[in-house]
Amino acid sequence: MKVLITGASGLLGGNLCYLYASRHEVSGWYFRHPVQIPACRMVKVNLLDPNEIKEALEAWKPEYIIHCAANANVDDCEAHPKEARRLNVESTRVLAENAAAIKAKLIYISTDSVFTSDRDSSFREEEETAPRTVYAQTKYEGEKLALAMSPESLVIRTCIYGYNILPKKSLGEWVIGELQLQKSIQGFTDLYFTPILVNDLADWLERAFKQSWRGCLHMASHDVVSKYEFACLLAREFGFSESRVKSAGVETSSLKAFRPKRPCLSVAKIENMAGEKMPTVHQGIRRFYNLYQEGYQKRLKSFNGHLATQGK
Repeated sequence: MKVLITGASGLLGGNLCYLYASRHEVSGWYFRHPVQIPACRMVKVNLLDPNEIKEALEAWKPEYIIHCAANANVDDCEAHPKEARRLNVESTRVLAENAAAIKAKLIYISTDSVFTSDRDSSFREEEETAPRTVYAQTKYEGEKLALAMSPESLVIRTCIYGYNILPKKSLGEWVIGELQLQKSIQGFTDLYFTPILVNDLADWLERAFKQSWRGCLHMASHDVVSKYEFACLLAREFGFSESRVKSAGVETSSLKAFRPKRPCLSVAKIENMAGEKMPTVHQGIRRFYNLYQEGYQKRLKSFNGHLATQGK
């Protein structure tokens, strides 16, 4: 299969390019951060330029497009709403239009942040959204555009962690990095989520396009944890003392934009479709640890910047 992945230097995009390149014909689009991933066709494309999108798609004509690229920095989106809208909404519109023109199936990666509630139960796909930040609103608008352009499109709501190609760190990497430096960290006891390891998400996304799933689906962990519980599980798995994870409330943080306290995703729909359970939080963390032991993190980060040093 010919698979195009936008945001190839990002957390999800980088992992997808690396994991899929051995099984599919893969092209990864990046812009500011060049990466060189083995067996993957890397292309520099400015998603803010409609002509570049059109020309790059027509030149390669993928069968599937997994649209990972976005400004996912919640505080930055709040501070720069026009720029966030250009990337998260307008570029999605252009990509969706051109995907439809070449008959490529679009898989749009969205977020759990489209939901806002303190309720105990998790949100199902068909429930009403309530985005309260610029980031969440622009991602929700991107969802609507993707689905409107083609009935074959697939929207995936998720919440990920894993190993990054770039020096920046996901929540999981940050927790382990701080504990390795013998530091104590704070974990929020009042923020709950359903995190899934990017490698597990990659497996489920591949199943999605092989089985032609469409519409809106939640891909997240089978169970729910607080950010504090998540950090404690990571500490335990990696052999650190849980006592170095200190409980705290989100009001003590320096976060600027609103954070929903329980945007947890129900995975009942996808589990019924697949006939099996999504990974539990503990299963994801165990795989996260095993990947670390296997040197996966170092391999992934070795792909960063190769194109820049080659002058490309």
